[in-house]
Amino acid sequence: QGHYIKKQDAQQNAPIFLQFLDCIWQIMQQFPRIFEFNSKFLIKLFDHSHSGKYGTFLGNNDAERFSIKLNQLTICFWSTLYNSNQKLEKFANPYYIAFNGPIKISTSFRSIQLWKEFFLRWNGYSELQEKDQFIKQLSDENQHLKERIAQLEQIIANN
Repeated sequence: QGHYIKKQDAQQNAPIFLQFLDCIWQIMQQFPRIFEFNSKFLIKLFDHSHSGKYGTFLGNNDAERFSIKLNQLTICFWSTLYNSNQKLEKFANPYYIAFNGPIKISTSFRSIQLWKEFFLRWNGYSELQEKDQFIKQLSDENQHLKERIAQLEQIIANN
């Protein structure tokens, strides 16, 4: 359910959008280079979906937003974001590499992680811990690439 609050709908907010964002974050952990944005962008999306500041997140669909003239009464989240390059840079993934192929997402319980940056942000969670995790991922990927290079060198040497 969207966030346009009618008296009878006030208690019917489901966490579907948060679950969607968490799914995206989980994929970002498995494939940290395929998204142009970072997790701060996902957090900003969630926070503003509940802030009431932008009409983008109000109502259940475009038809409802149009019928109550939200486009005339409120600001669009996307236009605000894209009209400010400074904001876009803050949400950019510096490790992004364009990728067009399919990805194989692991749905194993072992692959699912707690999104600490989001769920523990009010409990003093440090971004340094998140960076340490990312450095470990890069180190693991570096080791994998070294092994792949050794395999390819062996193939070349045998030809």
